[in-house]
Amino acid sequence: MSFKMPGLLKSPAFGVGAFQAINVRYDRMAENAEKYKLAAQKRGAELFKEYKVTKATKKLENEAKINIATDFGPAMADFLDMRGDIKMIAGQNPKEFYDLVKRRAGEVESAGGIPSDFTANDNMYYGTQRFEDVTTSYNKIQNFMDTQNNVFGSSFGLLMEENTPEKMTEKQFGVTAREDISSLGRTGISQEPIKGEQETRLIKMVDNLGHWSSELVSYNQFGERIITIGDPVEAAG
Repeated sequence: MSFKMPGLLKSPAFGVGAFQAINVRYDRMAENAEKYKLAAQKRGAELFKEYKVTKATKKLENEAKINIATDFGPAMADFLDMRGDIKMIAGQNPKEFYDLVKRRAGEVESAGGIPSDFTANDNMYYGTQRFEDVTTSYNKIQNFMDTQNNVFGSSFGLLMEENTPEKMTEKQFGVTAREDISSLGRTGISQEPIKGEQETRLIKMVDNLGHWSSELVSYNQFGERIITIGDPVEAAG
């Protein structure tokens, strides 16, 4: 039994028309695929930029917190972080940010110190939470790249390879154990031990500021120092 092709299908005109229609559909598919790939590249670039900003910002915030923990103590660092004082504004100069955080710590001390009911963070590592934020941003890139590679094959990954960031390690980020923070356990802005010449200068400064303005110093025959205050008001004081 033989199959007879209808006359319409045997027509050369039909064949040409059918192939033209198929070619048009393939051209549109290719055009749409190219548009989709360009859109995916644009989105990928946005995610790369977002990760770069997140990484730099969170790293600077963590460094600021460690500086405060070193200068003013771990509790002060946790208190400022809880209040939202250790948070950079987009485009903020790092030095201005560090100075601002230190100024906030000084304001807390001047106002009487950390509230007695404040409970410090139990986290023994500085930088853990912020490093998790950086990792989340990086994982968004990886999930995006996996999706696009499933659509376009490995060609998409190769296309974005030059700009694809590397994952930052905890060490590179600067995660630091609380007990590893160098501090003398005192409050104030000095984190370095006081040198001998500085101590001498401080003693002289205190002596000068502690004297009465009308004070006269003399010595008796036994070498004992005698202080005489000339101003009656100061003498009464």
